[in-house]
Amino acid sequence: MSERKSKYFAKNLRFLRKAAGINIKGSPYSQGEIADILDVTKRSIILWESGSVPNPNNLDKVAALFSQLLNIGITGEILTEKDITDILELIPRSDFERELSGEHRKILRSLFLSAGSLDEKQLLKVIEYIDSIKDD
Repeated sequence: MSERKSKYFAKNLRFLRKAAGINIKGSPYSQGEIADILDVTKRSIILWESGSVPNPNNLDKVAALFSQLLNIGITGEILTEKDITDILELIPRSDFERELSGEHRKILRSLFLSAGSLDEKQLLKVIEYIDSIKDD
């Protein structure tokens, strides 16, 4: 495996571990917590975050875990081929969002991402529209 892939994976794993913890519980997951969830040793996580890439089975487990925890589509290939820290933003979930169903969170995230290109006037129109339909 190339050194570049190892560096991408290590950086992405550290980022995802922290992002998932902050989004779900308000503080980063520790290496030990992720190891327990993945049913691997803490030493494995330490090695992976230091530049070792796991075997294909564990790579798929890592991708599936963070896809589920962060509600994003991610693959083992993405984890080793791209620096996702430049693509994903760390947006902590509010207490309100934590109480929503998974489907509602998906819709809100989609709305948030879609609104990113709107100017202030357009955003105010969106808010006005939302206010008008929630009163119905």
